[in-house]
Amino acid sequence: MSKLIVAVLVIVAFGVQAQTYDSLPNAPEYYNQRSAKFRKEKTSTSNPVLFLGNSITEGGNWRRMLKDSSVLNRGISGDVTFGVMKRLDEVTRHKPSKIFLLIGVNDLSRNTPNAVIIQ
Repeated sequence: MSKLIVAVLVIVAFGVQAQTYDSLPNAPEYYNQRSAKFRKEKTSTSNPVLFLGNSITEGGNWRRMLKDSSVLNRGISGDVTFGVMKRLDEVTRHKPSKIFLLIGVNDLSRNTPNAVIIQ
């Protein structure tokens, strides 16, 4: 199942051409700082359970709730779908056994057209 989720994310990443996160005005500095932290972070866990998404994801203490030290939280407050797609290399380098994905709320709040989100 996790391979299917990753495959869908990769296919979506290659399919989006209308807009990229870089083209959004004033990409938040917080996004850049947190993304850089994730890239530098060394993890000893192989095949972790990975949570990926926005502030709702970031705010969860998933390790404690699931009592699983292999859990990685890759939530970034304010993130949008294009931001997640930009980070897929960092996400897939961990070879997660499962990915829990919550993204899209901020796309809607920024009035990203439905057609762009669906694409």
